This record gives sequence, C-alpha cells and structure tokens, in this order.
Amino acid sequence: VMAYFWVLKNGEDEAGVTIHWIDHGIDTGNILMRKKVKIHDGMTQFDVLEKSAIVGVHLLRSIGKKIINDDPLPHIKTIEAHTDYYSFPCETAFNHYFKKHNFFNIRSILNLFMKQKL
Repeated sequence: VMAYFWVLKNGEDEAGVTIHWIDHGIDTGNILMRKKVKIHDGMTQFDVLEKSAIVGVHLLRSIGKKIINDDPLPHIKTIEAHTDYYSFPCETAFNHYFKKHNFFNIRSILNLFMKQKL
C-alpha cells in the first residue's frame, strides 16, 4: 500500500517497481516487468516516490513498445496473496516513522524545479 513508508521505516537499501496486469485483486495480476530501486541514507518519501515513478515510466514505455510492435510480453510470475506486500501501517508505526523521516526536504523540491525545462 505504501511501499515508500515500509522501505524507509525498515531501513531497506532497495525498493522495487512492478508493472503487472490489473485484475480483480490488489496487485495480484501477472507481473510483466519489475526493477529494483536503490535507496540511500537520507532519502525522503518524496525522493523514493520520484525515483520509483521515473523507473515506472521507463518500464511502462518498454511494455508499451512491445504492445505497439505486437512483440511477446514478458511474464515473470503471479504474486501470491500478500507474499510481497505490506499492510497499511498502524498509528504507532506512523508515529515512530515520522520521528525519523520527512516527506520531503527543501533540497528535493529545489532539485525537482532545477530538472524542469522552463
């Protein structure tokens, strides 16, 4: 549900972005592509979300090209219920998390503006 939350709270050094078919479940469709994202000390939620979104766009572009060209789509596996999935954090987990982590820092916002072509 909130991958950035658990990745930062648990002090993980990587996260992942997954592209999968949508079905009636939550994140239970067949996986087409996935890629790991490095997490560095001091990263904020914003940093993780931005980095994950960029990776996601590249994966979607790759899948889109395969669909347009009528190429076979990759199939990695089907996620079994809750095997790669964390639940929504409780209030205690949120309180503990926000004592150590920020949603963003001003450097993240300035870097985002500097990347934009005006």
